[in-house]
Amino acid sequence: MALKKEINFARNNKFRYQIVALPILTAMTQSIDIEAITLAEVQAYNPVLDLKIHGEKMVYSNLDVSFLIDENYDVFTEIYNFTNVAVGPYSVENTRNENYTDIVIDVYDNNSSNIVRKFIFEDCWINTIGNLSFDSTAADTPLSTATFVYQSFRIEPYKTDTTGFTNHNYSKIEQYPPDPFET
Repeated sequence: MALKKEINFARNNKFRYQIVALPILTAMTQSIDIEAITLAEVQAYNPVLDLKIHGEKMVYSNLDVSFLIDENYDVFTEIYNFTNVAVGPYSVENTRNENYTDIVIDVYDNNSSNIVRKFIFEDCWINTIGNLSFDSTAADTPLSTATFVYQSFRIEPYKTDTTGFTNHNYSKIEQYPPDPFET
């Protein structure tokens, strides 16, 4: 099977992100790590061999964000306050928008000129704030992490999509688009 065109490999530093409810964290973020996404399996019992078949649920692992700590600790305070709203004495009265945020990652092509994909994480909340170390011998800017749990995740093609499947929603079409790798 021949390829129709040359493939350029992705670079993991060609992205822009937005953590909607946490603007300081957005500015201080160094990296975002999308952990495993698993399709749950089910055991189909058989007298000879138990078969494993795919289940009907996606299991999302966490989203890890590492960030720099600014000298006023504004980023750490912002994260702590966002988390505290969810569990504080008035958390029952808070609306969904105060306890959750969306995270959007725009991935660029290698020239950093065109967005090729959007990774969208919806209804995210912080489940772990990482260590904050005070070290009198350290010379580097301190780093910490925040771990987000999210309810749903999707990848959207952007108008500069190069796969040949531009702007299709595959879950809603009955016939698959043509294979871009066929000659």
